[in-house]
Amino acid sequence: MLDILDWLHECHDNLDTRQNGGRPNQPLAPLQSDKYSTTSSNVSTTIFKRLLQLEISQFNPLSIVSINRADPRMPRPLKTMLNQLEIFQRGNEVVPKQLAPDVEARRERQRDSGAQAESDDLKSDDDDFYNFSPSVFSREDEAPFWYPIKLDDILDIVTATQMCTTDIHPESSWNMLVHWPIFKLALGTPDTNIPATSARLKTTHTRVACVPCTAARITGRSQRSKIVDFCIALQPDESTSVVMRELRSRNYGSTVNHTDFYPLRDKPIALSARSTELGEDLLEAQAQIGVWQSAQWSLLNSQNQSAMGKPHSTDSISGLPFLPALFIQGSQWYFAATTRLGNRTLLWTQQRIGASDTVLGIFQIIRTLRHLAEWSVTVYWPWYESEVLGMSNDQKPAESILDIENNRVREVQCSLDGGL
Repeated sequence: MLDILDWLHECHDNLDTRQNGGRPNQPLAPLQSDKYSTTSSNVSTTIFKRLLQLEISQFNPLSIVSINRADPRMPRPLKTMLNQLEIFQRGNEVVPKQLAPDVEARRERQRDSGAQAESDDLKSDDDDFYNFSPSVFSREDEAPFWYPIKLDDILDIVTATQMCTTDIHPESSWNMLVHWPIFKLALGTPDTNIPATSARLKTTHTRVACVPCTAARITGRSQRSKIVDFCIALQPDESTSVVMRELRSRNYGSTVNHTDFYPLRDKPIALSARSTELGEDLLEAQAQIGVWQSAQWSLLNSQNQSAMGKPHSTDSISGLPFLPALFIQGSQWYFAATTRLGNRTLLWTQQRIGASDTVLGIFQIIRTLRHLAEWSVTVYWPWYESEVLGMSNDQKPAESILDIENNRVREVQCSLDGGL
């Protein structure tokens, strides 16, 4: 646990990416109290001390704030995203319609053998669907899901969650047995394309993939404690291969991202996720994600200024409302996001999206992940093409980011007005 404290000292304060090819400035020396703290109370005290320093840092200050829709610093697109995720969290239209017959068949089998199940004190199939109502199923035949999901796959994850909880498995086991299977069910294989499922979506050859990245570090920083566990990254098609290589050649570390983790060298990161063990303090994970995305904002700012021919400054880049993030603690999944205010990064935390200990909770998580993947393609990627790759208008989608966000606002508002 102490590694992150030393790492924060060494890498945060000077994450600001300058015009010298993105090379980081020299780090500050670690505090002695950080280095030798051994008890959990001292660790907590040291984390608070570091958060105080991060708030007043000269380069890329970081503030962790609670999600508050009334806060004027929160951009409207982030509020819209939060509203949509709240609809999913209520369980509305998160289960593919084609699974309804299978769910009903399992319930019917339980009703036929209900008396026996009760007398033998056995677990019945219906116990897994106790919180299902007609509203959980999507209304359209072609729901926004990449490929059919089998209920047995979902039930396997529930069983794995129960095992990891009961046997107090370490974080690595949770990642392997629970979290990665959920990401895989949500986003499919690396060659899965995002479907055009509504009028506001355009056919695209850009793919979205989940990349396990526990070994990823910020470029140029020491290889110490883990920062993130998973990233949702974009896999552009060949039409952008030349300009992507040019971007890599200009960037320190020969990668398009703020990390030199090889699997992410040519895949722009759209979302970062951090998992923790049950009972572990989330504050450390929040500091890690905050520093990680602060470095990402700085690099995007530098890349944008280079692509647009702007003079270097620490002013906030325009057009990108937020960067999404996930915190996963045991079975519980939470959404968070960072925004930029001048050169300050604000980490908004956090909104619950689901839990892997119930069937419905896993469907809520999967629906959320797919919505965020859709956002990555329809909002983040067009912005990235224009503002980072510097692609001309005739190379970009006809629908602007503003159009997409306005449509998204109207759709979410209609859902809320409909009493969902």
